[in-house]
Amino acid sequence: MALRQRGSSPPQYKRYQSYKRYLRVDFEYECVYCSIHENEVGGPRFFTVEHYRPKADDKFPDLATVYSNLLYGCQVCNPFKLDDWPSDDPILDDTGYLDPCEHDFDHHFAGDRGFRVRGLTGPGRYMVERLHLNRNQLRKMRMLRRRAERQHEREMELLHEFAAELRNVRPTSLQLHRVESHIAQKIQQWSDRLKPIYDIEDYREDE
Repeated sequence: MALRQRGSSPPQYKRYQSYKRYLRVDFEYECVYCSIHENEVGGPRFFTVEHYRPKADDKFPDLATVYSNLLYGCQVCNPFKLDDWPSDDPILDDTGYLDPCEHDFDHHFAGDRGFRVRGLTGPGRYMVERLHLNRNQLRKMRMLRRRAERQHEREMELLHEFAAELRNVRPTSLQLHRVESHIAQKIQQWSDRLKPIYDIEDYREDE
């Protein structure tokens, strides 16, 4: 995951939970730590407002509702982190948690062929171990993502090959239009896979 950007400017709320609708947009519906997407676990109900600097009374209670301290995390990573806070400066101390809005995770983590994540730095290694970023759930997710990517790439190759062969036999404009429309549709479907399926209101009871 590259450096994250916050795009929202929400009003000031008294409850940090009220920021969830903004956080899920800013962090593209993914957990900032493990990158699992809402669509892969059932929607925003399985995500929570994560405090980068812990809100515990003996930590940073004054940052409990400060938007710049809030992140979007899944309900698995969040309990692993809890109020753990080994360092105020993870880079200087070579341990602790990295803020995805201040540190480019691509510089601190790398994947391998076994769908595991390696920490490239002290903070990266600390987070991999503490947050269990190689738990079986995530390795399976990475495997399924890669499988879907390869399938999409192969489908697009075949479609473009077919379109090229069709042009060689002088197709009618309608035939060519249908093939090109199908290719465009497949590209759009692939792009739309990252759009959220569920919304926060979907978990309320019918009135």
